[in-house]
Amino acid sequence: MRTSLIPILVLMLAGCATPPARAPVDDPAAAWERRQQRLAHIDAWDLHGRLAVSTADEAGNASFHWVRRRERNRLTFAAPFGGGRMRLDYDGEHATLTDRRGEVHHGASIQELLARATGWWLPVQGLEHWMLGLPAPSVPAQRKLDRWGRLSTLLQGGWRIEYVEYVEQDGYELPRRIFLRRQHDGVFEALEARFVIERWSVRDTVAARRVP
Repeated sequence: MRTSLIPILVLMLAGCATPPARAPVDDPAAAWERRQQRLAHIDAWDLHGRLAVSTADEAGNASFHWVRRRERNRLTFAAPFGGGRMRLDYDGEHATLTDRRGEVHHGASIQELLARATGWWLPVQGLEHWMLGLPAPSVPAQRKLDRWGRLSTLLQGGWRIEYVEYVEQDGYELPRRIFLRRQHDGVFEALEARFVIERWSVRDTVAARRVP
């Protein structure tokens, strides 16, 4: 059954045209370089949000909770894809999925397990960087900056990532609304994902370890 996306998409689009209440920076490229340096040190977060995904055949939405502690990640989806809870754990080498019945599944990658459970191939490892408003390292990318030196659009790994809205949190300016579309040879495929991040908590654990 195709789940209606209207309620969540209305919330996602609300206020998208409202720019930050401050003047643009004089040099967006320089601001972007400073921004990258700061954000690259964030290796721990706790975020809550909502996700809406649509393909050619179906659509669905869920709330999610993502906890990251350096290489270790846990993603929990509430009431996704027909009900129940689903949890994904991975540490860069091993991935497990705990389904709504409590059964544990192992896979070669977090993307593989998510696709097995939902039919959707979402780039979770890329999202580790995209969620912060950064390109993934060592992967070719094209970017477009806004007037404040933040990512506006990113093309990377076969995806087009659009940054619709940012929010101030813990001394950082972080994405709040992100729109992903699968793209191959310049042609959009029928796979879209929209993220709304309702609450951010971030930490630079590298800097924390330097504190005497």
